[in-house]
Amino acid sequence: MIDKATGKIVGQHTTPGHFNWSMGFGNPTYILCLSDAAVDLAELTRRFGNHVVDVFSPRDLCERLHASAVGLALNDRMVASVEWFAVRYDKGMVGSHPDDESWRVRIAYGQKAPKFAVEREYRCAVVLSGPIEGSREHLDLVLGDVGSFARPYRVAIPGAV
Repeated sequence: MIDKATGKIVGQHTTPGHFNWSMGFGNPTYILCLSDAAVDLAELTRRFGNHVVDVFSPRDLCERLHASAVGLALNDRMVASVEWFAVRYDKGMVGSHPDDESWRVRIAYGQKAPKFAVEREYRCAVVLSGPIEGSREHLDLVLGDVGSFARPYRVAIPGAV
C-alpha cells in the first residue's frame, strides 16, 4: 500500500488473483480509424453514415499520410512516430502481458472492448513529442489527390436511381 500524500510504501500484502493494470499516455496522439476489408459494411454505414470511405489503395494512403505527417512544421515539437496497427478487442478482459514490446505503450490508444469487434478497426497513430498541454487539437495533413486512393462509400438506397 502507498500513502497517497507522501508516495511512500506504508504496507504490503500478497493475495492470489489478477492484477488490474491500466496506463495513460502523455504525448499528443492523433488517430485515424479505418476498418479492414472484411468489415460488415451495412453495420458500418448504419453507425457512421456518409463518413465511410472506401480506401482502394491503402499503401498510397499510408505513404502520403506518413510523408505529410513527418513534413509538418511543428515549431517546438517533432513527430515521434507514425504507426499502423490492428486494434485489440480485449479491453477489460483477463489476459497475458503483451509479448510485442510496442504494445506496452500502444495499449493506451490501440485497445477497445470486445463489443466493438464488429468494427474490425485498423488505426494509424501519429504521436508527437512533448506533453499534451499546448499541443494542437488536430493535425492538418495534406494528402493530395485522394481520388487516386479513396472514394466515398455509397450506400445503396432501395428504389433509388
